[in-house]
Amino acid sequence: MYGSTSARDRGAWSEIPLLCSSKSFQDEQRTNSDLLKATGLRKFLNRRGPIISLGPAPQVPKKQVRQVLREGSSLDSSAIVTLPNAENSKSGSASQGIHHRSMEIQKGLGADVLGTIEYDNLETLEKGAVREWSFSESLRWQLECLELHRSENTGKGLFANVHINCSSEAEKERSLERTSVLSKYDFDGYFVSLADVEAEGLLETVLKLLPPKKAKHIRNARSLEVVARSFIAGADMFDSELPVRMGSEHRVFTRDGVLDLTEDSCREQFSRMDQQWGDPSFSIAYMHHLIKAYEPLAPVLCALHNMNFLTDFINDLPSRVAAEKVEQMTEAV
Repeated sequence: MYGSTSARDRGAWSEIPLLCSSKSFQDEQRTNSDLLKATGLRKFLNRRGPIISLGPAPQVPKKQVRQVLREGSSLDSSAIVTLPNAENSKSGSASQGIHHRSMEIQKGLGADVLGTIEYDNLETLEKGAVREWSFSESLRWQLECLELHRSENTGKGLFANVHINCSSEAEKERSLERTSVLSKYDFDGYFVSLADVEAEGLLETVLKLLPPKKAKHIRNARSLEVVARSFIAGADMFDSELPVRMGSEHRVFTRDGVLDLTEDSCREQFSRMDQQWGDPSFSIAYMHHLIKAYEPLAPVLCALHNMNFLTDFINDLPSRVAAEKVEQMTEAV
Protein backbone atom coordinates (compact mmCIF):
# COMPACT_ATOMS: atom_id res chain seq x y z
CA MET A 1 0.00 0.00 0.00
CA TYR A 2 2.80 2.38 0.88
CA GLY A 3 4.43 1.82 -2.52
CA SER A 4 1.14 2.45 -4.30
CA THR A 5 0.74 5.97 -2.97
CA SER A 6 1.74 8.90 -5.11
CA ALA A 7 5.04 10.71 -4.57
CA ARG A 8 3.07 13.75 -3.41
CA ASP A 9 1.45 11.82 -0.59
CA ARG A 10 4.35 9.55 0.33
CA GLY A 11 5.95 12.06 2.68
CA ALA A 12 2.66 12.57 4.48
CA TRP A 13 2.16 8.81 4.90
CA SER A 14 5.52 8.42 6.63
CA GLU A 15 4.54 11.14 9.13
CA ILE A 16 1.29 9.43 10.20
CA PRO A 17 1.70 7.87 13.68
CA LEU A 18 2.27 4.12 13.58
CA LEU A 19 0.20 2.11 16.04
CA CYS A 20 1.78 -1.11 17.28
CA SER A 21 -0.18 -3.66 19.29
CA SER A 22 3.11 -5.37 20.24
CA LYS A 23 1.53 -8.84 19.95
CA SER A 24 3.77 -10.05 17.13
CA PHE A 25 6.87 -8.71 18.86
CA GLN A 26 6.27 -9.83 22.45
CA ASP A 27 7.96 -13.20 22.20
CA GLU A 28 11.62 -12.65 21.41
CA GLN A 29 11.88 -16.21 20.10
CA ARG A 30 9.48 -15.26 17.28
CA THR A 31 10.78 -11.74 16.70
CA ASN A 32 12.49 -11.16 13.40
CA SER A 33 16.24 -10.87 13.97
CA ASP A 34 16.37 -7.99 11.46
CA LEU A 35 14.10 -5.96 13.75
CA LEU A 36 16.48 -6.53 16.65
CA LYS A 37 19.46 -5.52 14.51
CA ALA A 38 17.65 -2.33 13.54
CA THR A 39 17.23 -1.52 17.26
CA GLY A 40 13.57 -0.63 16.90
CA LEU A 41 10.66 -0.23 14.54
CA ARG A 42 11.52 3.28 13.34
CA LYS A 43 14.74 2.25 11.64
CA PHE A 44 13.33 -1.15 10.66
CA LEU A 45 10.39 0.46 8.82
CA ASN A 46 12.26 3.64 7.79
CA ARG A 47 9.58 5.91 9.28
CA ARG A 48 9.81 9.47 10.52
CA GLY A 49 6.49 9.66 12.37
CA PRO A 50 5.85 8.74 16.00
CA ILE A 51 5.35 5.13 17.10
CA ILE A 52 2.57 4.36 19.58
CA SER A 53 2.46 1.09 21.52
CA LEU A 54 -0.81 -0.10 23.07
CA GLY A 55 1.05 -2.29 25.54
CA PRO A 56 1.60 -6.08 25.60
CA ALA A 57 -1.30 -8.32 26.54
CA PRO A 58 -0.77 -10.51 29.61
CA GLN A 59 -1.44 -14.22 29.36
CA VAL A 60 -4.11 -15.38 31.79
CA PRO A 61 -5.19 -19.02 31.23
CA LYS A 62 -8.88 -19.21 32.16
CA LYS A 63 -8.71 -22.97 32.71
CA GLN A 64 -6.06 -22.43 35.34
CA VAL A 65 -8.18 -19.75 37.01
CA ARG A 66 -11.17 -22.11 37.13
CA GLN A 67 -8.98 -24.82 38.67
CA VAL A 68 -7.75 -22.43 41.36
CA LEU A 69 -11.35 -21.50 42.17
CA ARG A 70 -12.44 -25.15 42.34
CA GLU A 71 -9.63 -25.87 44.79
CA GLY A 72 -10.77 -22.98 46.95
CA SER A 73 -7.41 -21.20 46.68
CA SER A 74 -7.05 -17.45 46.48
CA LEU A 75 -6.21 -15.85 43.14
CA ASP A 76 -2.52 -15.00 42.85
CA SER A 77 -1.01 -13.05 39.94
CA SER A 78 2.37 -14.69 40.42
CA ALA A 79 0.81 -18.10 39.70
CA ILE A 80 -1.54 -17.41 36.79
CA VAL A 81 -0.43 -14.22 35.03
CA THR A 82 2.60 -14.06 32.74
CA LEU A 83 4.05 -12.16 29.80
CA PRO A 84 6.03 -13.83 26.98
CA ASN A 85 9.51 -14.70 28.26
CA ALA A 86 8.68 -13.20 31.65
CA GLU A 87 10.92 -14.94 34.17
CA ASN A 88 10.87 -14.68 37.93
CA SER A 89 12.70 -11.60 39.05
CA LYS A 90 15.48 -11.82 41.64
CA SER A 91 13.41 -9.96 44.20
CA GLY A 92 10.27 -12.05 43.97
CA SER A 93 7.59 -13.53 41.74
CA ALA A 94 6.82 -12.95 38.09
CA SER A 95 3.91 -10.69 39.01
CA GLN A 96 6.29 -8.27 40.70
CA GLY A 97 8.22 -7.89 37.47
CA ILE A 98 5.37 -8.05 34.98
CA HIS A 99 5.06 -4.28 34.60
CA HIS A 100 8.87 -4.06 34.23
CA ARG A 101 8.68 -6.64 31.46
CA SER A 102 5.83 -4.77 29.77
CA MET A 103 7.82 -1.52 29.66
CA GLU A 104 10.94 -3.33 28.43
CA ILE A 105 9.06 -4.85 25.48
CA GLN A 106 7.68 -1.49 24.38
CA LYS A 107 10.93 0.40 24.80
CA GLY A 108 12.65 -2.34 22.81
CA LEU A 109 10.31 -1.54 19.92
CA GLY A 110 11.44 2.07 20.06
CA ALA A 111 7.96 3.37 20.89
CA ASP A 112 7.51 7.08 21.66
CA VAL A 113 4.24 6.48 23.53
CA LEU A 114 3.91 3.46 25.81
CA GLY A 115 0.74 1.82 27.06
CA THR A 116 0.15 0.48 30.55
CA ILE A 117 -0.51 -3.21 31.04
CA GLU A 118 -4.05 -4.22 31.94
CA TYR A 119 -6.53 -6.95 31.23
CA ASP A 120 -10.25 -7.59 31.32
CA ASN A 121 -10.45 -11.01 29.75
CA LEU A 122 -11.28 -12.63 33.08
CA GLU A 123 -14.44 -10.58 33.48
CA THR A 124 -16.31 -13.01 31.25
CA LEU A 125 -16.11 -15.66 33.99
CA GLU A 126 -19.23 -16.07 36.06
CA LYS A 127 -17.64 -15.65 39.47
CA GLY A 128 -18.15 -12.10 40.76
CA ALA A 129 -14.98 -12.41 42.87
CA VAL A 130 -12.95 -13.02 39.70
CA ARG A 131 -14.28 -9.87 38.08
CA GLU A 132 -13.48 -7.84 41.18
CA TRP A 133 -9.99 -9.31 41.34
CA SER A 134 -9.44 -8.67 37.62
CA PHE A 135 -10.56 -5.07 38.06
CA SER A 136 -8.34 -4.37 41.08
CA GLU A 137 -5.28 -6.08 39.57
CA SER A 138 -5.69 -4.15 36.33
CA LEU A 139 -5.68 -0.84 38.21
CA ARG A 140 -2.72 -1.92 40.33
CA TRP A 141 -0.65 -2.83 37.28
CA GLN A 142 -1.40 0.43 35.54
CA LEU A 143 -0.36 2.46 38.58
CA GLU A 144 2.82 0.37 38.93
CA CYS A 145 3.64 1.14 35.29
CA LEU A 146 3.18 4.85 36.06
CA GLU A 147 5.46 4.66 39.10
CA LEU A 148 8.14 2.85 37.10
CA HIS A 149 7.78 5.33 34.23
CA ARG A 150 8.32 8.28 36.56
CA SER A 151 11.37 6.72 38.19
CA GLU A 152 13.08 6.00 34.86
CA ASN A 153 12.36 9.45 33.37
CA THR A 154 12.81 8.27 29.77
CA GLY A 155 11.17 11.29 28.14
CA LYS A 156 8.56 9.06 26.49
CA GLY A 157 4.82 9.32 27.00
CA LEU A 158 2.77 6.84 29.04
CA PHE A 159 -0.94 6.31 28.31
CA ALA A 160 -3.34 4.50 30.63
CA ASN A 161 -5.83 1.99 29.20
CA VAL A 162 -9.50 2.81 29.77
CA HIS A 163 -11.72 -0.15 28.91
CA ILE A 164 -15.45 0.50 28.34
CA ASN A 165 -17.74 -2.49 28.75
CA CYS A 166 -21.52 -2.17 28.73
CA SER A 167 -22.47 -5.85 28.62
CA SER A 168 -24.34 -5.36 31.91
CA GLU A 169 -25.17 -2.61 34.37
CA ALA A 170 -22.44 -3.88 36.69
CA GLU A 171 -19.82 -3.69 33.93
CA LYS A 172 -21.04 -0.23 32.96
CA GLU A 173 -20.59 1.01 36.53
CA ARG A 174 -17.19 -0.68 36.68
CA SER A 175 -16.09 1.12 33.49
CA LEU A 176 -17.07 4.50 34.91
CA GLU A 177 -15.35 3.70 38.22
CA ARG A 178 -12.16 2.65 36.42
CA THR A 179 -12.20 5.87 34.38
CA SER A 180 -12.75 8.00 37.46
CA VAL A 181 -9.82 6.39 39.32
CA LEU A 182 -7.37 6.60 36.42
CA SER A 183 -8.28 10.24 35.70
CA LYS A 184 -6.86 11.24 39.10
CA TYR A 185 -3.31 10.16 38.21
CA ASP A 186 -0.79 12.03 36.10
CA PHE A 187 -0.71 9.92 32.95
CA ASP A 188 0.33 11.63 29.71
CA GLY A 189 -2.83 10.43 27.98
CA TYR A 190 -5.41 7.69 27.73
CA PHE A 191 -6.22 4.84 25.34
CA VAL A 192 -10.00 4.38 25.28
CA SER A 193 -11.18 0.99 23.99
CA LEU A 194 -14.77 -0.10 23.32
CA ALA A 195 -15.60 -3.68 24.22
CA ASP A 196 -18.88 -3.76 22.29
CA VAL A 197 -21.24 -1.65 20.21
CA GLU A 198 -23.24 -0.75 23.33
CA ALA A 199 -20.10 0.88 24.76
CA GLU A 200 -20.31 3.59 22.09
CA GLY A 201 -23.24 5.09 24.01
CA LEU A 202 -21.01 5.61 27.05
CA LEU A 203 -18.12 7.12 25.10
CA GLU A 204 -19.01 10.79 25.57
CA THR A 205 -19.49 10.31 29.32
CA VAL A 206 -16.11 8.60 29.68
CA LEU A 207 -14.30 11.29 27.69
CA LYS A 208 -15.79 14.01 29.90
CA LEU A 209 -14.49 12.22 33.01
CA LEU A 210 -10.91 12.27 31.70
CA PRO A 211 -8.68 15.35 32.20
CA PRO A 212 -9.41 17.84 29.38
CA LYS A 213 -5.75 18.73 28.81
CA LYS A 214 -4.57 15.14 28.43
CA ALA A 215 -4.41 13.37 25.08
CA LYS A 216 -7.19 10.86 24.41
CA HIS A 217 -6.88 8.10 21.81
CA ILE A 218 -9.89 6.06 20.64
CA ARG A 219 -8.87 2.49 19.87
CA ASN A 220 -10.33 0.80 16.79
CA ALA A 221 -13.18 3.19 15.97
CA ARG A 222 -15.81 1.01 14.32
CA SER A 223 -17.62 3.69 12.30
CA LEU A 224 -17.44 7.28 11.05
CA GLU A 225 -20.12 8.13 13.58
CA VAL A 226 -17.86 7.02 16.45
CA VAL A 227 -15.03 9.15 15.04
CA ALA A 228 -17.24 12.24 14.75
CA ARG A 229 -18.91 11.85 18.14
CA SER A 230 -15.56 11.18 19.83
CA PHE A 231 -13.98 14.26 18.28
CA ILE A 232 -16.87 16.46 19.41
CA ALA A 233 -16.57 15.00 22.92
CA GLY A 234 -12.84 15.81 23.11
CA ALA A 235 -10.86 12.91 21.60
CA ASP A 236 -7.58 13.77 19.90
CA MET A 237 -6.48 10.60 18.07
CA PHE A 238 -8.04 7.53 16.51
CA ASP A 239 -7.05 4.22 15.04
CA SER A 240 -9.34 2.00 13.01
CA GLU A 241 -9.19 -1.20 11.01
CA LEU A 242 -12.34 -0.10 9.18
CA PRO A 243 -10.66 1.13 5.94
CA VAL A 244 -8.67 -2.07 5.41
CA ARG A 245 -11.45 -4.41 6.58
CA MET A 246 -13.96 -2.74 4.25
CA GLY A 247 -11.37 -2.77 1.45
CA SER A 248 -10.93 -6.53 1.83
CA GLU A 249 -14.71 -6.81 1.36
CA HIS A 250 -14.51 -4.56 -1.76
CA ARG A 251 -16.55 -1.80 -0.12
CA VAL A 252 -15.55 1.86 -0.27
CA PHE A 253 -16.62 5.13 1.36
CA THR A 254 -18.29 7.81 -0.77
CA ARG A 255 -20.14 11.02 0.06
CA ASP A 256 -23.36 9.19 -0.77
CA GLY A 257 -22.65 6.30 1.57
CA VAL A 258 -20.79 3.00 1.38
CA LEU A 259 -20.50 1.58 -2.15
CA ASP A 260 -20.28 -2.19 -2.71
CA LEU A 261 -18.11 -2.59 -5.82
CA THR A 262 -19.18 -6.22 -6.31
CA GLU A 263 -22.69 -5.17 -7.38
CA ASP A 264 -23.56 -5.72 -11.05
CA SER A 265 -24.74 -2.12 -11.24
CA CYS A 266 -21.09 -1.00 -11.03
CA ARG A 267 -20.21 -2.69 -14.34
CA GLU A 268 -21.03 0.32 -16.53
CA GLN A 269 -20.40 3.17 -14.10
CA PHE A 270 -17.44 4.94 -15.68
CA SER A 271 -17.43 7.79 -13.21
CA ARG A 272 -14.73 7.99 -10.57
CA MET A 273 -15.33 6.34 -7.20
CA ASP A 274 -15.78 9.76 -5.64
CA GLN A 275 -15.33 13.26 -7.00
CA GLN A 276 -14.12 14.68 -3.69
CA TRP A 277 -12.80 11.98 -1.38
CA GLY A 278 -10.02 9.49 -1.90
CA ASP A 279 -8.04 8.55 -5.01
CA PRO A 280 -9.78 9.91 -8.15
CA SER A 281 -7.70 7.90 -10.65
CA PHE A 282 -9.95 4.87 -11.17
CA SER A 283 -13.51 4.43 -12.35
CA ILE A 284 -16.12 2.31 -10.58
CA ALA A 285 -16.34 0.03 -13.63
CA TYR A 286 -12.57 -0.61 -13.59
CA MET A 287 -12.62 -1.47 -9.90
CA HIS A 288 -15.55 -3.82 -10.52
CA HIS A 289 -13.53 -5.46 -13.32
CA LEU A 290 -10.52 -6.02 -11.01
CA ILE A 291 -12.76 -7.69 -8.44
CA LYS A 292 -14.46 -9.99 -10.95
CA ALA A 293 -11.04 -10.90 -12.37
CA TYR A 294 -9.85 -11.81 -8.84
CA GLU A 295 -7.00 -9.33 -9.08
CA PRO A 296 -5.22 -8.96 -5.70
CA LEU A 297 -4.77 -5.25 -6.50
CA ALA A 298 -8.51 -4.63 -5.97
CA PRO A 299 -8.64 -4.81 -2.13
CA VAL A 300 -5.40 -2.80 -1.94
CA LEU A 301 -6.86 0.05 -4.00
CA CYS A 302 -10.12 -0.12 -2.03
CA ALA A 303 -8.22 0.11 1.26
CA LEU A 304 -6.13 3.04 -0.01
CA HIS A 305 -9.27 4.85 -1.12
CA ASN A 306 -10.88 4.28 2.29
CA MET A 307 -7.79 5.46 4.17
CA ASN A 308 -7.64 8.63 2.07
CA PHE A 309 -11.36 9.17 2.65
CA LEU A 310 -11.04 8.68 6.42
CA THR A 311 -7.99 10.96 6.60
CA ASP A 312 -9.81 13.74 4.73
CA PHE A 313 -12.91 13.18 6.86
CA ILE A 314 -10.92 13.63 10.08
CA ASN A 315 -9.01 16.65 8.74
CA ASP A 316 -12.35 18.28 7.90
CA LEU A 317 -13.83 17.75 11.38
CA PRO A 318 -12.21 20.78 13.13
CA SER A 319 -13.54 23.28 10.57
CA ARG A 320 -17.02 21.78 10.76
CA VAL A 321 -17.05 21.95 14.57
CA ALA A 322 -15.62 25.48 14.55
CA ALA A 323 -18.38 26.55 12.18
CA GLU A 324 -20.94 25.08 14.60
CA LYS A 325 -22.13 22.58 12.03
CA VAL A 326 -22.30 19.71 14.46
CA GLU A 327 -25.89 18.82 13.62
CA GLN A 328 -25.23 18.94 9.88
CA MET A 329 -22.09 16.87 10.35
CA THR A 330 -23.94 14.21 12.35
CA GLU A 331 -26.62 14.03 9.69
CA ALA A 332 -23.94 13.69 7.00
CA VAL A 333 -22.31 10.82 8.88
